[in-house]
Amino acid sequence: MIFGAVTPEQNHVLHRVAQDALENGRDPFRALILHTDQQILPSRIVARFGPNDVEWLEVGGLHLAIDTSEGSVSPQVAAGYEPHVSRTLRSILRPGDTFIDVGANIGVHVADAARLVGVQGRVIAVEPNSENCRLLLLTVDKNGFRNVTLVPTALSDVGEWTWFSTHVGSNGGVRTSDAEAIARGFGSVVPVRRLDDVAPEGTRLIKIDVEGAEISVLRSGLETLRRDRPSIIMEFSCEMVQRISGIEPLEALSWIEGLGYDIAVIRKLDGELVPMSAEQLIAGWTSPLSIEDLLLSPR
Repeated sequence: MIFGAVTPEQNHVLHRVAQDALENGRDPFRALILHTDQQILPSRIVARFGPNDVEWLEVGGLHLAIDTSEGSVSPQVAAGYEPHVSRTLRSILRPGDTFIDVGANIGVHVADAARLVGVQGRVIAVEPNSENCRLLLLTVDKNGFRNVTLVPTALSDVGEWTWFSTHVGSNGGVRTSDAEAIARGFGSVVPVRRLDDVAPEGTRLIKIDVEGAEISVLRSGLETLRRDRPSIIMEFSCEMVQRISGIEPLEALSWIEGLGYDIAVIRKLDGELVPMSAEQLIAGWTSPLSIEDLLLSPR
């Protein structure tokens, strides 16, 4: 099989993906679509998983459903998904707490939090990708959680809908929603709600990982931030926040500080917190494409 739009090296990778799928009893066509869509070129095809595509991983006593043909997030889960974020979750959440995961993806942190907050607590999982939602729901069911609520939408401070699509290295994110992008068809229309609409009183912790739309999510939850003063775990990328939220990185972080939050980088190596001001963080930023996870703590 030859893909004219890809390089010989990429074509070799796709041959290997197809061969691996055949050897493991999976659909090679679907595996090729997913790897092309998320690693090389966007696709207009939705490649939904079936029973033979689901693999169960046991991680720390939790059963997690992954899609064996998906090439962005599922391999990370198999290798150990964001352990530094998990460590931070566990340091903050207590039985009875309410946790909101915005950009819950396939539900790794949702499952961890559901166990941490217990039957008296509550976890709200916000995720617009339908395939991610299916895996999340399977995980919730397998572990017998009754404290998880799924909200299958995007969050934003503007609009009633947005354009959502995969891109290289990711299984989904908000994209430009102009007429040209919609006509090309590399994505889908998803509904939009506000963080204030889904956050119950007494929210303890919010995690936001939405591929550059984090500031828009925070803007949609100002009432919640004032009312509950929750801690916030937030992914941050200078490049993505400029492109998606339309704000300069220093301006975005200074705005967060103005809300009465202190910033700390969650060190990927060991989960240790490194406090920094907005100016210090941006001054030491190594590359526009770098991505860090931040803990925003209310003063």
